[in-house]
Amino acid sequence: MKNKSTSLAKMIFSVLILAITMVLGNGVIKADTLENIMGSQAVPKENHIISYEPKISSSQVQKRSAIVTNYAFHSKVLKLDWNYDVYLPAGYDPKAAKKYPVIYLLHGFLNNHGDMWNKMNTQKMLNQVQQRTGQPMIAVFVDGFNSWYINSPDPGGMQMQTAIINDLMPDVEKNYRVSKKASQTAVGGLSMGGYGAARLALKYPNEFSSVMAYSPAIYRKVSDQDQDTLIAFANKKGKGLAKNYRKYYPTRHFKQKAQSVKFYVETSRDDTVVNVKDVSAFVKTLKKKDVSVKYLQDSGYDHGWALWDKTFPQGYQWVAQQFADSK
Repeated sequence: MKNKSTSLAKMIFSVLILAITMVLGNGVIKADTLENIMGSQAVPKENHIISYEPKISSSQVQKRSAIVTNYAFHSKVLKLDWNYDVYLPAGYDPKAAKKYPVIYLLHGFLNNHGDMWNKMNTQKMLNQVQQRTGQPMIAVFVDGFNSWYINSPDPGGMQMQTAIINDLMPDVEKNYRVSKKASQTAVGGLSMGGYGAARLALKYPNEFSSVMAYSPAIYRKVSDQDQDTLIAFANKKGKGLAKNYRKYYPTRHFKQKAQSVKFYVETSRDDTVVNVKDVSAFVKTLKKKDVSVKYLQDSGYDHGWALWDKTFPQGYQWVAQQFADSK
């Protein structure tokens, strides 16, 4: 009898904590929070979103704060369960007919989809951009592992490029009120993610209309010895790295329609990881192909979070303006 009473008390306590969490968290509970409260059996491990959508009036929807949630689904291309984070702007209503513009954000090498939240004040940045411009947008933070966002030349390697286009984007469109129009879709990233963003947009101009690339790791020259960071470009036996990197260079996949894609590129003259001359060479190639580029060079910052935390807000604002101008 004592054990049953103890179990009942624990259950009641858990429900109370759960209710408080939902109220304080604007109705959204992350999977790890729920697991800590209710135990691992309460959390579905596949195709899940941990959220709470109470019945609210339209006036309450307008007052709803921006939220961040996590979603996981099974990728057929990658053959694994794949997580991504989603920023939903203030006033977002999942039941409304309204569609929102969306930007897909790609992280850097040795990072993951959560680093832009953990190492920058991203939610505050996006909130302030909406307040300044009046342009709400959804932001999706992709877990790209160390793939460089390409289809690996190794048959057994990650086919990340295909997974983003064929698995991730359709899943986001199914679960969130995002526009499918290229004019309302952007891709951005930093370092390796800046490389991936540039390459995806130039290869798929029917999917993306604007690119935000920070310190993009787009090198003019690499060698087969650059295995530590560029192993994703190697063949099955670890060979052909430099040859494949040249083959995958973003502008090698340029299509005529890509002239309509607009670029925002920002880097530092003091970057010791990606030389500013490499970035400038890429920008010069884009301009030769009549691509619109806003190019900014900063000083006093190396390749890292200090630069990105300071400068990302103006990049987000530029993206918001592209969305507003293309309505």
